[in-house]
Amino acid sequence: MDADVTNRPAEGIKVLIGGPDEAAARGWVPGLGLDTQAVLVARDGLAVLSGLMDHRPDAVILDHRPPRLDAYRTCALIKSHPIYAKTPVFILCADDGLFASADARLAGATALIARPPSNMDLGPLLSTHLANAQRHADGRAGGWDSE
Repeated sequence: MDADVTNRPAEGIKVLIGGPDEAAARGWVPGLGLDTQAVLVARDGLAVLSGLMDHRPDAVILDHRPPRLDAYRTCALIKSHPIYAKTPVFILCADDGLFASADARLAGATALIARPPSNMDLGPLLSTHLANAQRHADGRAGGWDSE
């Protein structure tokens, strides 16, 4: 396992959080609102890619400015890989304005969330996209846009 990735063992949903501040990332965990989860924390974009390959998370949450590789490039790399293209990727950004939204959309992000995320933002959004991903994997949904 990469030295920059720490994990908390649990069964069920696995979420990879990428950001420079592990304490802040751990603070977002209660807002996810999931009963059982494994939360992997990566300190930069390269560690996110390593954690993605090692742990195959169900969703990825990226702070918009981790060191070494920003969230937009990390998201674009994840979405360009055929195995991980359907993985929901959420980008947390201090500025959720027009340019940040456009950058996130161009990178292939599932959603742009204002930072710091509130329980009302992160939990329901993540649950909805994970449910849609499961329906898509089971062949019950027509695609990501059919909610």
